[in-house]
Amino acid sequence: MDVTCAAHYPQLWLELKQHATNFHSRSGSICAEIVGFSKRYSISNGPSVSSSTKHRAFPIKFALAELAWILSGRDDLDSIQSYCKAMSHFSDDAKTLHGAYGARLSSQWVPLVELLRLDMLSRRAVVQIYHHRDLGFNTSDVPCNCLLQFMCRDNSIISSVYARSSDFITGFPIDLFHWQAVSWMLAHELGCNSASTLVSAVGSLHMYECDEIVTSYWECGIENNEFFVPFDGKLLNVIDVCKKDFRAGLSIPELCDMLQISAKQTCIALNDIFKGRKKSVNR
Repeated sequence: MDVTCAAHYPQLWLELKQHATNFHSRSGSICAEIVGFSKRYSISNGPSVSSSTKHRAFPIKFALAELAWILSGRDDLDSIQSYCKAMSHFSDDAKTLHGAYGARLSSQWVPLVELLRLDMLSRRAVVQIYHHRDLGFNTSDVPCNCLLQFMCRDNSIISSVYARSSDFITGFPIDLFHWQAVSWMLAHELGCNSASTLVSAVGSLHMYECDEIVTSYWECGIENNEFFVPFDGKLLNVIDVCKKDFRAGLSIPELCDMLQISAKQTCIALNDIFKGRKKSVNR
């Protein structure tokens, strides 16, 4: 039986601790790694995230801002680093991000929707992020997510995403949140009843040694950490709004309005959890 992304995340931390193998990353850091990870997630009740002061506090404001930045089609550093200063570490020129998903996907959204409108059973609805030009390219920002496929079965969207590499702490939960949201926005765009499933496949799912120290303070299974953040808008409409209105320094209510999220109080509560956890643990 498929589980939600939120319910599985604490379990996956335990799997990493118990079954991962160690290797030295390109930077020399030691990582605990699962090679060839894959999991089917239920997203039928809406995008879900796990967040708690007892373990991983989900950075909802940055996650919302990055989603809006992606949908806006931008690759600039200035607007997104106002939500996360660490983004500057991935820029080669202090101005742009080479691997920005939005700039790579912006020309593919409309053809994707048109294809599925013509043939709701198509198996060709694939959008590409990783490009052959990325092979061997010297950059600080090679895309981790490589491609997405969307299918409609039984009037519901089933999405699959392949990532070459994913950091369990900083990347994996945010990426899952983004693709759950896109799946639901696409379902609304096509008039489907729901988005039912997200299949995640990752070449290298890993956790760095510095984060193993942080996660040693986690306590899993103590409380219900599952939050649902429903997205109510149609994909192409939300994209148009993000292109027009996304900028640095937006508040959570403003980001929710832009992304057509009615559950503003849930997002505010998630942000309170994140701020509380951030004060107690330094990564």
